[in-house]
Amino acid sequence: MKKRLLFNLLFIFSIGSIYAQSDYREGYIINFSNDTISGYINYKWNIKSLKKINFKSDLDSKAEYYSPEEIKSFRFSDANLYVSMEVEIDGNIRKYFIEQLIDGIVDVFYYSANNESFFLIRNAIGKIFELKNSRVEIQTEYGAYSKYKKEYAQVLRYLFQDSPTTLGKVENLQLNPNSMIDIARDYHNDVCTEYECVIYAKNKTRVNFDFGLYTGFSISSFSLESEFFNGMNNDFSNSNDLLFGLFLNVMDPNISERFSLQLDLIFQNGKYVFDSSYFDLSYMKVPFSIKYTYPVKKIKPSLQLGIAYNNWYRHEAKNVIREEVEGDAIQQRTYQYGFLIGVEFSYELTKKLGLYAQCRYEKYRGKLRNYYFRPGYGWASEYVNSKTDFIGFTLGLKY
Repeated sequence: MKKRLLFNLLFIFSIGSIYAQSDYREGYIINFSNDTISGYINYKWNIKSLKKINFKSDLDSKAEYYSPEEIKSFRFSDANLYVSMEVEIDGNIRKYFIEQLIDGIVDVFYYSANNESFFLIRNAIGKIFELKNSRVEIQTEYGAYSKYKKEYAQVLRYLFQDSPTTLGKVENLQLNPNSMIDIARDYHNDVCTEYECVIYAKNKTRVNFDFGLYTGFSISSFSLESEFFNGMNNDFSNSNDLLFGLFLNVMDPNISERFSLQLDLIFQNGKYVFDSSYFDLSYMKVPFSIKYTYPVKKIKPSLQLGIAYNNWYRHEAKNVIREEVEGDAIQQRTYQYGFLIGVEFSYELTKKLGLYAQCRYEKYRGKLRNYYFRPGYGWASEYVNSKTDFIGFTLGLKY
């Protein structure tokens, strides 16, 4: 059963990966004749996005490829704008698609290459400056340390010299998209009364927090191995139980709009029986996982992979200790560690409320502690190896 579930999870993930290669979103392109052509653009956040885009006039049409030499700019609806600009990457000076964060008295541009972020700023007469923040190694008699030179501060002081209010913010400025949007907007509002600046990266200026509640049922198996447990331990029946959980999901659009981190808190019971023997447990599980979501229309599939902690906050046993010894089944170290893998499908009911269904497999292992009394020998202790596997199916709400 476990093998079949893992196969199904991997199959669903492989199907999702195929669809993820064609994540088309509404947008438009502008050619060098300043014609605007509406359609759908493949949404990919990687270095290839700097060199070409895939564009469809409608979702059923064949994809067309455009390079920075062929179009002036492209934009996803009411969101990210990319313009064709000539920059140097890996020693090659050529045109690339560069994201424009803000359009005002000064324009700010941003791109990423070779795991580094780069910022460009263009003043009112069209001159472009690169904002640098080089790191240097400083050698002292006490050792070496790294220091950032913050060359960008001198450039910004020159560009903002006619705005004393903005100048006062340069010294403590951190070089990141949000800070650059803020300071360029403040400068524009201070020196310009003729028109408002335009911020194109509105959807990248905050971290998204999703909260959720869910319930469902779980099928779990359980076994113990040690010297003074009955041989029947591996023959315990499976347990079918209700579970209740809640989660917090955190996603930073500045890093990725597909990857997020999720922390769950799950409560459930499990009773495992063999003849007159049983083990009755109450679990509090705390999974921590990385979640990858395919942003396709209303129904969004996701894959989860992570680690988990399982605490037995209540346990009761009967007839699982060998008859010639005395003692409880387990006394100490009543916890386990494990991993999880799962798939999820969510549906947006409104912008703030969603419904989702999930299937998840969790595998836990632990080394518990058992104390017992043997007549004629006295008190002794032993480690007990525990194994618990869960297959869970849940429905929930997130907001």
